[in-house]
Amino acid sequence: MNVKMIPQRIHTALAGLGILLVSFIPQFILGKAYSHGDWLVGYFSGFTFFKEQILSGGSFLWAGSIGSGFPIYLDPSFGFSSLSSYVLFRYLPVIDAYHAAIFLGTSMLFLFSYLCAREFATSRAGSLLAALVFTFGYHNSPWSNNISVVAALFTLPLMLLSLAKISRGSFFWILIGGVGTGYALMMSQPQWVLMAFVGGGLYALYHLGIRYIRHTTDGAWLRALLGLLAILCVSAAISWPQISAIHQFASLSTRAGGLSFSSAQISSITPVDLIWFILPELGIKYVNASEPSLYVGVLPLVFALIGIAHSVRSRSAPGYFLIGLFIFGLLSAVKFSPIFWLLHQLPIFSYFRGSNRWMYIGNFGLSMLAGIGFDHALAGRVTIGAWKRIQKYIAWIFGVIVVFAGFVQGVWAMYSQRIMSVLQSYFDRVYYPRTVGQLPLEHYHNALSSLIDSTLYQIDFRNPKFGLPLLFLAISYTFFSKLKKDGTHTQRSIIIFGLCISFLNIISLHPNYYQVISRSILEATPATAHFLSSLEDVRGDRARIYSYLVGDAIDQKLRTPFHGAFNESDYIEFRRDLLQVNMNMAWHISSIDGASNLMPARSLQILDVLGGDSTAAGGGFIAGARPLSMAEKVNFISSRIPLLSMMNTKYVLSAFVLPESVDLRLIRIISSTRFNIPIYLYENKKVLPRLYFANAITYLREHDERESFEVITDSDNDFSKTTFIECQECSDQANVPSRTDFLTMVDHADGYMRIQAKTARGRWLIFSELNVPGWDIKINGEPAYSRMANYLYHGIFISPGIHDIVFKYTGI
Repeated sequence: MNVKMIPQRIHTALAGLGILLVSFIPQFILGKAYSHGDWLVGYFSGFTFFKEQILSGGSFLWAGSIGSGFPIYLDPSFGFSSLSSYVLFRYLPVIDAYHAAIFLGTSMLFLFSYLCAREFATSRAGSLLAALVFTFGYHNSPWSNNISVVAALFTLPLMLLSLAKISRGSFFWILIGGVGTGYALMMSQPQWVLMAFVGGGLYALYHLGIRYIRHTTDGAWLRALLGLLAILCVSAAISWPQISAIHQFASLSTRAGGLSFSSAQISSITPVDLIWFILPELGIKYVNASEPSLYVGVLPLVFALIGIAHSVRSRSAPGYFLIGLFIFGLLSAVKFSPIFWLLHQLPIFSYFRGSNRWMYIGNFGLSMLAGIGFDHALAGRVTIGAWKRIQKYIAWIFGVIVVFAGFVQGVWAMYSQRIMSVLQSYFDRVYYPRTVGQLPLEHYHNALSSLIDSTLYQIDFRNPKFGLPLLFLAISYTFFSKLKKDGTHTQRSIIIFGLCISFLNIISLHPNYYQVISRSILEATPATAHFLSSLEDVRGDRARIYSYLVGDAIDQKLRTPFHGAFNESDYIEFRRDLLQVNMNMAWHISSIDGASNLMPARSLQILDVLGGDSTAAGGGFIAGARPLSMAEKVNFISSRIPLLSMMNTKYVLSAFVLPESVDLRLIRIISSTRFNIPIYLYENKKVLPRLYFANAITYLREHDERESFEVITDSDNDFSKTTFIECQECSDQANVPSRTDFLTMVDHADGYMRIQAKTARGRWLIFSELNVPGWDIKINGEPAYSRMANYLYHGIFISPGIHDIVFKYTGI
């Protein structure tokens, strides 16, 4: 068949499919798995649990293996209620299913971005460029391996596409937009969907502005506004069961009252970050924002500037709207932004953090403008003088960067020892006496060396994130020379060349090619999990683990001493072997620790007292207390044995040697990574079971969390003798132990426990899983009420006699 006879839309579809498939070569062909932190500590283990529950017919509402039990279905990051997730994870291995889910979300983002660009009157080539830039550009790419974000990113282009159709009278798009956003709300972080609705609101205002500026009677603005409200209603109806349950449970979390403005604007863009438009990840620790979000590639940036200039000169209304989106996103993302402050005052938006994420809207506008500029350039409407100026600017930027980087690297090569000696001497004299940890000087010297090496690597020509952007600056210079010499610039070769350069520029820096490791590292059972599983069944009503000082271990045992040698695989393997928060789920190991934005505040407060790495309550140890030295942290565990025992924690893992005692005994040392870093496994001899009868009872006032917290965290507590029940009116329920009392677990699963119990004179039964809304408790078939026991868990009073007791988590 003659290629020219193939319709243009087929060419476009094949080009888009090729772009998507090439982007996923490491995942689909090279046997790679993502190494991003959210994937590791959340999704890999969470979806392993999800798949096992599907295949076994069990419930995935409650995960008993993290955070002393947690209603994992409520966390929108997983999207367990999504039909697509159910199908993928039922029939594919976990890693493959996750890759397929990411590919599906990315494809939807690319498709709707392309269709939306077509709606803004760009050509197929310009729309392909716009879709490419928005899908793989640097604002979205840091989230490209996070399914809870990828599953929502398509909503902004879908929203604007739907509203554009609706504003012209095509009301069927209310259903399409509503179903799409409803789907996203069920399986993703709602923040991104809400930003899409803000984008839709700006679109309605844009049409309203056109009406008043041009003095027309066109009702497009009203149709757009009503369409936005209709889409909101449809999406809310679809996702309401999930959203409502999340809202109810969120009242228990640390985000119940919203975030402070300072906490919410984390990762705000600073003036220094504007260099990211040229060099995507050039940064200095403590100076730049933590999430690069501005790079769109060299050619697309130039075309976007051309699109802006063309829109202003031609007074294009769509162009003005897209420029407005870019400005709105950028101004919302900068540090101390008044726009972000106003948004933060809104009831729902006050829960979300990351002001730089508003560049989701800004980069969409910039991407669409790149498509418009591409069309404008290909049509030959850019003057020779303009091309010359563009080339001159590119040459100057390239030259300044190369000279500066070469100068710094040359100076360092000649004087590195002298510079390091001066810096170390200054640190030893000024800063070392102030350090809290008082670790050996060698550690701080290694840390200083690591900081300098990582900073210099930012301008090292061997660094792909520095060298490749420079290479594409040079290639772009050549491309613009070609455009300047040719006549009409509509040749197929020019179009293909421009799209290929842009694609290679962006995809060569994409996380799909960098934040990956061999999937075998995750598929292998770590020696720590294998050993723990060999000791006993740690899944059901038996013991839990606690991984202690993981963050300090990564820094002091791996990153600093081996800063010039360790790689991503070593980093992941070490975290895996330590069974870092949530990763324990993948190997059926139960832990008291857990990471989720919805984790109850009570849980985080207790974990904070224990020095948990994942806590949001205070960052580890006692919130508000003075920082502890490393020696104090290591010894701190001794005073927390009562709490660990109460929380059914039988095993403690740490890369540090902990103080042994009668209660805490070293039982195994396991080496991790090729550096043979030791991991020490300790057994807590005073551990309490998951299920037991209380002995003496102390009653506390209900709804006085401060008093309860202070009582429960007293290091002199012996929970095997005294249990604390939050119930003032329960004092008449006598807890009288008897030798004839017995307690037998008949059956158990995640979110389910059936018990047979006999008491002679009445006892309090303690079930050590989180006491949160959603539990259905029955004694002999009759509903029973659970009191808060030991600040976290269930306590129910069992009257004299033989009873059949069932705890079942049914959800909110």
